[in-house]
Amino acid sequence: MAAADPATQAQAEQVLVQFRRSSGSLPACQYILDRSGSIDARFHAACAMREGVLREWATHTAAERDALKTYVLQYVLMHAAEPQLQVVRSTLQGTLAVMLKRGWMEVPEDSRTAFFQEVHAGAQASGSAAGQAVALQVLESVVGELSVVTASPLGLSWDFHEACRNQFE
Repeated sequence: MAAADPATQAQAEQVLVQFRRSSGSLPACQYILDRSGSIDARFHAACAMREGVLREWATHTAAERDALKTYVLQYVLMHAAEPQLQVVRSTLQGTLAVMLKRGWMEVPEDSRTAFFQEVHAGAQASGSAAGQAVALQVLESVVGELSVVTASPLGLSWDFHEACRNQFE
């Protein structure tokens, strides 16, 4: 974020913090990801999406969560060959992993299996080495998230993290 002066930079940072903390920001995040030409804006939208989906988890239906997972997966696969978006993809891959883990105990095993099948199908449909690499990075993010050592703090009990890891293994 290149600002003309420190006051402008401080204002811009405050706006970003407010956006990341605002409720109901997921549609705005998707809009920014889909339409902005700014990598910085996309990055901040991806960060806000990760925070927002966890903060507002209980307010979304299972179908809404599944639709968001599908959107994020399609986004990272669609932009797999764009090296300038690597940091945005990485953030969104982590978002997918966190979403999968957060819902791990709430959904039946066939729903979790469907996610992995969707990743596999997306990798095949991409038809590119970049798409396949991104699909592997998504799976790597999931493994990392379900690891005890590298798990994100979700505000849930240690038993929850352990149960997810045990079921995953």
